Amino acid sequence: DLDADIINLSLGGYAQPGPLADALDYAERAGVLVVTAAGNAGADIDGLSFVPADLPNPNLAAVAATDWDENLWADSNYGRETVDLAAPGVSIVTTTLTELGTYRTVTGTSFAAPHVAATAALLLSFDPEIGPPELIDHLGRYGTRLSALEDRTVYGSRIQSDRALVAAGIRDLSTSVFAEDVLWLAQERITRGCNPPVDDLFCPGRPVTRGEMAAFLQRALTLPTGSQSFADTTGSVFIHPISAIAAAGITHGCNPPQNDLYCPERPITRGEMAAMLQRALGLAAGSVDFADTTDSVFRRDISAVAAAGVTRGCNPPDNDRYCPDRIVSRGEMAAFLHRALG
Repeated sequence: DLDADIINLSLGGYAQPGPLADALDYAERAGVLVVTAAGNAGADIDGLSFVPADLPNPNLAAVAATDWDENLWADSNYGRETVDLAAPGVSIVTTTLTELGTYRTVTGTSFAAPHVAATAALLLSFDPEIGPPELIDHLGRYGTRLSALEDRTVYGSRIQSDRALVAAGIRDLSTSVFAEDVLWLAQERITRGCNPPVDDLFCPGRPVTRGEMAAFLQRALTLPTGSQSFADTTGSVFIHPISAIAAAGITHGCNPPQNDLYCPERPITRGEMAAMLQRALGLAAGSVDFADTTDSVFRRDISAVAAAGVTRGCNPPDNDRYCPDRIVSRGEMAAFLHRALG
């Protein structure tokens, strides 16, 4: 009634639903997200009428507590069908003081839930049109997956505010099979997007140019700008990244043996990417071969990145081919860099 968009309920207990269930229904009709503590009995509360966490409302997010070692806190309630996700809940610093004048710390799911409520508020300020079920799904989907939570919560994740916010800024993320790789790339500030100056799209299916690849590598490896230049890079927006990776020995050019051109607008092939990554990371020669790389000039580079786990092949699930001449998409590039540097 006071126009709250999010309500945090750090409370709960074993009881029949009653008036609290009616209140949750009222909040649901008003489009309000309710975040609640899962409780501190160390119990599986699925079907046990622990309210409000056990209530079925789609606008309700029940939160468990994790400890400093990324485990489920021993006294935290849990539930594969009931408790949505977890948040830090052990030794949480408060604004109250101890007798010694230091900040008091507290423990419990009541102190985990506000982390989720606060992150939801950040997301809602970013996009006021997100409804409660979508907010909960976003927070769970883009949390950090923890094995300790896999069978104890709906999403198997612990809240990760920065991931959730970065993901909210990329509108075409959820539809891509490379979503996790793209998110990692964005978090590492290796890419700003594909549609400047807005940069709210990643364009995972679009080809990667050699100029873009130079920029990704320079940011990923924090390479200083070099003095080497090519005849076709003077007017390119990627002139400095290209100079940087050339100085680092990651590229020799695009027109051997002269190599006085870089071809910044040309899409990069999977073979070329293997060569760049092998030089950038100093990968040792590998013994992995694919059926279509025997005659490729990039055979050794491809074998090296395959042995390092950077690539699995181009034809899943068999993955007995590499497709060295195929153009690399931005999504594939994200996967390459994530495996290589993540």
